[in-house]
Amino acid sequence: MKFNHLKLPSLGDIVLFGAALRILLLVYALFVPDFIYAGDSGEYLALARGFLETGVYAAETDRPLPPDSVRPPVYPAFLSLLLLLGDGTPFLVLLVQVLLSVGNIWLAHRLAMQLGAGENAACLAALVLAIDLSSILYAATVMAETLFTTLLLLFASALVRAIEIPNPRNITALSVFAAGLTLTKPVATFLPLVSAALMLFLAPGQPSKKTLAATGHLVLVVALLLPWGLRNARKHDYLGISTVQGFNLLYYNGALAKARAEGTGIDAAEDALTEELHARLSTDSPTTGDYTRAMQRLGVQTVFAHFDSYVLLHARGMLAMLVDPGRINLQRLLSGQPSANGLLEA
Repeated sequence: MKFNHLKLPSLGDIVLFGAALRILLLVYALFVPDFIYAGDSGEYLALARGFLETGVYAAETDRPLPPDSVRPPVYPAFLSLLLLLGDGTPFLVLLVQVLLSVGNIWLAHRLAMQLGAGENAACLAALVLAIDLSSILYAATVMAETLFTTLLLLFASALVRAIEIPNPRNITALSVFAAGLTLTKPVATFLPLVSAALMLFLAPGQPSKKTLAATGHLVLVVALLLPWGLRNARKHDYLGISTVQGFNLLYYNGALAKARAEGTGIDAAEDALTEELHARLSTDSPTTGDYTRAMQRLGVQTVFAHFDSYVLLHARGMLAMLVDPGRINLQRLLSGQPSANGLLEA
């Protein structure tokens, strides 16, 4: 698609406009402090402050999945550093996130140019991110999304370089960003499989060399993630990045599919699944790992039992993100209140 006929602002103007929007929201957040918190903010801050106070990565809870088993360490470490450098309030965190969010606009332009886009198309990509409602609002929220976006753009840029020149330096950079993404938000856990496949099929050279490069990338990612997985295995009886994957599988994917298929509300579906989960636990004192594995098994069974509803919900969800990506965050902006249930409200 050609964009040469479009009259777009320059990259500098787009970056300045995006910065102005984010700074205005930051000023708003200073006068409406509740706005800076969303559903997961409390756990992130509890882990960060607990680490500063005790040197231990943990937070008190009466739930079966402790926060340190759910939240990987990169964003809480980011918070800890900025809370330490600042006055103990989240203001410096938000200021740095605004700067990262503005930098992401430039990174989007750079990535588009790497992919062979013309200047106009690259400026359009930057403009889309500059005015994206969720990107603007998350910059002033104690959530991992802004940092994750920065790492994702850096990962994508490193992937382009690794495909063009699959040398050890580029593969190492790609692997570091892939591991960093996963340890920021576990939704990226399977992303290295995608990057390895792209390297295998798109990188130049002999198949044996491409296979070696893709394999080396996966091995390095596993090596970088393994210490955290072993830490979870030792402390929580769960060899994995985050127990949130079992929770999401059961209480989001499974419960939503069950609620739609049976014509009930999400709360009723979650209550029924919780009752069945507890009936399946084989010990009176289950470990975090016991809970997680039981949630994964029951979640998979629930999804496959209502697979048509599951597929339809995912299709609708992807369409909703295309046409209405900022609805929940806009509601939070207008009300000035934290969002407790996130996308489930939609």
